Amino acid sequence: AVAARDGIRAYPRATIARAHRPPAHRSRREEKPDDPSLIALQWRVLLTTEEWSAATSVGETLRRIDPLIEGTADVFLRQALAYRNGAQPVQALATMAEGVSRHTDDADISLLYLQLVASESDTALARGRERFPKNGKLLAYDAQLRRKRGDLRGALASTRQALSSDGTLERGSVQLAQAYLDVGEADSALVVLGGGLRDAADSALAGQFALARGNTPYRQATASGKRADTELSPRFLLLSTRLAPSPNAGFLAGAAATGVAQAALDLAAPLLANNAAASPEAARQLADYATQARPYRAQQIRLLCGATVGPASVAAPPPA
Repeated sequence: AVAARDGIRAYPRATIARAHRPPAHRSRREEKPDDPSLIALQWRVLLTTEEWSAATSVGETLRRIDPLIEGTADVFLRQALAYRNGAQPVQALATMAEGVSRHTDDADISLLYLQLVASESDTALARGRERFPKNGKLLAYDAQLRRKRGDLRGALASTRQALSSDGTLERGSVQLAQAYLDVGEADSALVVLGGGLRDAADSALAGQFALARGNTPYRQATASGKRADTELSPRFLLLSTRLAPSPNAGFLAGAAATGVAQAALDLAAPLLANNAAASPEAARQLADYATQARPYRAQQIRLLCGATVGPASVAAPPPA
């Protein structure tokens, strides 16, 4: 205690007084609490010393007392950065949004606003999911973002969670069907579209989706002749005729079915030719039928669809 007392005595009284004196910008501010120049000085000092919470508080006071200061974009930039550094991202975004609306021709403030939005998006979504783990709309939005990033499996998982949490989610069955198609699970997509629909509006929407999804592989199969496309197309188109009957759906389903038949005939032709000895006359007749079927089908597609069967073929349904 004696040593401590002697140590204190070693300092001049003026030094000790300065150590206990409040900062100059604060003491002058206390003398003139509504002086904008002193408030601005205190704000700049707090920003420099990185006292973010105090800086944002003083900054808001400055904006309230001296509205003219908002004539420069720098005020919004500094205040938003203080909010962000002080772990108040919502206030930072709100400040920047106001700044962008007031200073539409300032590139710096627009750039920082975009950076804040981008950096906060994933963080905000994670916080939202943690706070509302069973909110279907939040999970559906997460699925959309994952799909845009190419995380198709993650998008499927989020979509399934969304529908499990909220069975009334708008376009839910279509979103889940699309998520299954994105990962190559067409069978699951068909099951989703064909079951669990709430009302006629749901059925109509699912039917339109099935029609579009069936039309795509039908066009591809018409052009390429790939077996996978040929077999997939009529399954969606037939589902569309059940959910939302229409002339277009019925025509495309019938046309796609002829594609399946033609694929079976193409498969049969070499089998018949190589094993004709078993029944020569029957093999000849069946082979002739298989040979004649392809040009007949191509002719019908040209007449009804206005398309040419071949590499550039695009078969469209007739007018409704």
